[in-house]
Amino acid sequence: MLRVAALLSALVLAACTTTATDGVVRDEPSVPPGVSLSLISIGDAPNRAQDLFYAAFGQSAFLADVPWDPGVSGTIQVRAYLSIVPGDTGTLLIYVFDFEDTVGRRLFRVSDRISSRLTPTDPWEIIEFDLAADVTLSAIEEFVVWVNNNNVGV
Repeated sequence: MLRVAALLSALVLAACTTTATDGVVRDEPSVPPGVSLSLISIGDAPNRAQDLFYAAFGQSAFLADVPWDPGVSGTIQVRAYLSIVPGDTGTLLIYVFDFEDTVGRRLFRVSDRISSRLTPTDPWEIIEFDLAADVTLSAIEEFVVWVNNNNVGV
């Protein structure tokens, strides 16, 4: 149910055409016409983490002025992989976002890691919406730079 609510709220956000996220009002998406994203999978993460990442991805696409389809019909399909590595002094989140064309060829990859000093019993508990939003916005912003530098969709 959370995933459905997140997708519906993201659809409402995606319907807006003008944003002011960085002090600049844009009437055009930040990527060339014809480029849109769909987040089609999030590895083997628990449902709660997946729901947070799906919702954050939609918000991040909106904030970055990137058209997105919460289904699977985007021209660029995104597969996310999340790993959690617990430790005695903290927890490490490792993430990978593969941006693929519609036949599954990887076009671009974003990967990184984030350390947390938290050591919960269930290490997946470090995933909160703000963390998911930071990760997805960073990945989408890197994708936007790559798309514009490589004339994708033109």
